[in-house]
Amino acid sequence: MVAYRLKTFKDIQDAVIEQAKADSTDTAVRNKIKRLINIRYVNISYKRKWTWRTKSRDIRIHAKYTTDTVVFTNGSREVSGVGTMAFTDAMVGRSIIRTSDNQIYEIISVDETANVAKLSVYYNGTSTGASGASYTIFQYKYGLFPDFDAPVKISHNYYRTEMRIHPPREIADYINRFPTQEGKAYRYTIDGYKSYDGIPLGPMVMGYDYLGIPNSLQLQIFPHIPDEEYFLHIDFAHTVKEMDADDDEPIIPRDNRSILMYAALADFFAKEDDPTTVNYYMSQARDELTKMMGEFDAHNSYPQLMGVGRSRKRWNELGLPVELGDIFDILG
Repeated sequence: MVAYRLKTFKDIQDAVIEQAKADSTDTAVRNKIKRLINIRYVNISYKRKWTWRTKSRDIRIHAKYTTDTVVFTNGSREVSGVGTMAFTDAMVGRSIIRTSDNQIYEIISVDETANVAKLSVYYNGTSTGASGASYTIFQYKYGLFPDFDAPVKISHNYYRTEMRIHPPREIADYINRFPTQEGKAYRYTIDGYKSYDGIPLGPMVMGYDYLGIPNSLQLQIFPHIPDEEYFLHIDFAHTVKEMDADDDEPIIPRDNRSILMYAALADFFAKEDDPTTVNYYMSQARDELTKMMGEFDAHNSYPQLMGVGRSRKRWNELGLPVELGDIFDILG
């Protein structure tokens, strides 16, 4: 087997074409090979939170705001600042709670000139009068990065252990039970929607996972009222997009990129109904996977490649054999 130096998308295409003895000038063949490479690239990338798919960023957690008082009016969605209290555009998306009634409202817009904020719903407590009432403005929902896919670890300097993740309903329950809880967060959830514009890899949870809209994933924390400003350090698995331009590079480490060549070749010859050659290239891919797994042992679970049995001739919408299953399935 020739040793290939695979850096770019085109390098991988050319290697597959050469090994398959395909016509490099045939646009249809090259497009098919591009598709096979991308299927395997996205599939492999999303099967694990690989170390090479991890990024780290910080999020600033804003301190609560309690200056002076705010006027609340029953049946109105507008609240106004009194004295030195000043609503700012930065408060949009934050929450406000009146000290005496413990009901949380979200601020959806601000008129800085009038010093008025608009709430997401009508205020249903007792009106305060012109002197206003004490309150707290805080933020416990933070939009996540556009390339965020899944959390790996979230922590901050005030606790030695990482924060605990919970389902969204549990964080909501904590906030409902303890609406005025202050402090530094030690619990969190990820809520919202994420988009995916690549090749379908399996069943989708409609209405939640893939809506064709930009990420609206949010980090939600508890305790939800920060007692001071601090930073959360977020390690996360980032999204992976299909390669398009010839000079695009996969994020898979360069030493492991031959796995894309071998897996794409296995797919190519599966379509040609050649199980012997399929098994040969799957064996090569399995070896490359074993090497790549040396860099990933977070869960002490090792992926395996499913072997290919006798020849089969049913094809799915991607042009791959149905009975072969995912011939590069990484098992948990």
